Amino acid sequence: MTQAYGYSVCRLFQDENSEELPQIVVEGGVKEWVSLQFQKGFSYLSIDGTDVGQIEKKIELPKGCKAPITEGGVAGRAVYYLNGAEIGSVDILYKESVERAGYWDYFRKLVEIYLI
Repeated sequence: MTQAYGYSVCRLFQDENSEELPQIVVEGGVKEWVSLQFQKGFSYLSIDGTDVGQIEKKIELPKGCKAPITEGGVAGRAVYYLNGAEIGSVDILYKESVERAGYWDYFRKLVEIYLI
């Protein structure tokens, strides 16, 4: 019986994380929604011949967030699993900053509602 060693058993999984992420609701902000982006791509190298086609990706995001929000802050994460075990994750970041709404912001929104 021959056994394989070295590069012949290595398998590489890469996810560029290029898909669009949903916007999430902002509570108490000058904007009602905030866009999201992945921090980076993800790669995993299997050195024991495991089928990397079995890797699953799950997105963990809150239903909403409260202002103020800083661009580049962590909103959630994309978690990667292989055979039920977590093998890594990538942070999901806020794509833009959202300031806390003040009195005049709410007044402007109210006027816009009644004028439309």
